Amino acid sequence: MSQAAPTTITIGDVAFLVDAAGSETFWGKVRSGRWEPATFQVFRRHIDAQTTFVDIGGWIGPTTLYGGQLARKTITLEPDPTAFATLAANAALNGDKLGDGRVDLINAALWTERTTLTLQSGEKVGDSTSSILRALSAGTGAEAADGSTFEATTIEIGDIYERLPDDGPVFVKMDIEGAEYLLLEHIIAGLFARKAVLFLSSHAQMLHTDEPSFLERRRRQAASHRAFVEMIRRAGYRVQNRYGRDYNLSFNTWRWLLLGKMDKDLLCAVD
Repeated sequence: MSQAAPTTITIGDVAFLVDAAGSETFWGKVRSGRWEPATFQVFRRHIDAQTTFVDIGGWIGPTTLYGGQLARKTITLEPDPTAFATLAANAALNGDKLGDGRVDLINAALWTERTTLTLQSGEKVGDSTSSILRALSAGTGAEAADGSTFEATTIEIGDIYERLPDDGPVFVKMDIEGAEYLLLEHIIAGLFARKAVLFLSSHAQMLHTDEPSFLERRRRQAASHRAFVEMIRRAGYRVQNRYGRDYNLSFNTWRWLLLGKMDKDLLCAVD
């Protein structure tokens, strides 16, 4: 971390310190309210002093540093070693607000088993885009030498459950760059049993990237996203958008097919 004075970020009535060196543009967007304001609104509606907040994909800390002040306890996973170092340093700057064991930072990825996975970032390690899907796609080998790939330790959902309090609501934010389409079906039954609220960022654009036909690729992405949302609903969840309105799957499927746009954030709650 740099030797510059920490930057204060204020979102509503929540304030925290960060070392903004190297990420000045990003933290400037957060401070000015231009970075995902609806995400913080969702957190405010669903996290309180009785809630355990599970932040899967914490990156350099915006959601952990905010939600960690609202929650009873916070468990954050971040597999990228560069991002994790920044996350840990930023958390340490806020020890007075996040201390006393309230925030548990884990340098690992959530997966179906305990193993190691190769993840690849869009440009470089630490840039928030690391994904198993990039590593699995064609061309990874040619890009592996440029510092965009790393080996990540994984943990299972049971390792998170062991850290949860025995009672109280659970709120899970998941932003794992496309891996949600591979992982969620294996863990959703347990999340539903715990009545966890799930706030999920979906990344359909990262699916089927080996398909050479643009139109066929988009069609397959739309079909996979539709099947994904339907799977969540079959598990018992009500699926909404980030504003709390029922997710219109048909509308979003057609928007993706025609425009490459959709409501990517899914708020999944138990009625």
